[in-house]
Amino acid sequence: MKTVIFVPGIWMSGNSTFFLRRGVQRCGFDARRFAYGSVLNSWQKNIGTLYQFISRFDSPVTLVGHSLGGLLSAETVKQHPDLKIEQIIMLGSPIAGSKAGRVLASWKAGRKMMGGSCDVLHSGIRQLPDSVPVKMIAGESWFGAGSILTRLPIPHDGTVAVEETRMDGLAEHIILPVNHTSMLFSRAVVRAICSFLRA
Repeated sequence: MKTVIFVPGIWMSGNSTFFLRRGVQRCGFDARRFAYGSVLNSWQKNIGTLYQFISRFDSPVTLVGHSLGGLLSAETVKQHPDLKIEQIIMLGSPIAGSKAGRVLASWKAGRKMMGGSCDVLHSGIRQLPDSVPVKMIAGESWFGAGSILTRLPIPHDGTVAVEETRMDGLAEHIILPVNHTSMLFSRAVVRAICSFLRA
């Protein structure tokens, strides 16, 4: 049975991925919950925490990261090529940087709110890991906190613009009618994840 590790986004607990994990379990996969201090810990500490968690598994695993969790998954795999990773599936992850994150980072209170994840949300990741396929599920339903902070490029999921989820090297990129938060509770997202896992 394939193991799938779910990595939540900023300000989210490991429980935020419960609906997706349950759906993936019903597809016949072993879904695991991962949690980390997205604000209180440094970015490097969170990379180390995820590395240690993945290292517990003998067989290759798939990482499913929501938003910041996708960035954390990619950076962990890039820094630790010894990990046994089958693929990375990202859900609305701003790999090219987040305009909403940059606006929030322009305020002292906003930088404090993002803590150790501030820099990576500001600028994104420079490149994808080349050792494993990376697949993206983006949303295009416009309601969300990011669209209140700033005017996002259209289409967007209310927090992350679709163009912020694109980068050379992606193995797959699909867009679904969900917003940044509702993708955590979407049957369509579960079906897409299961399809990627079976491919």
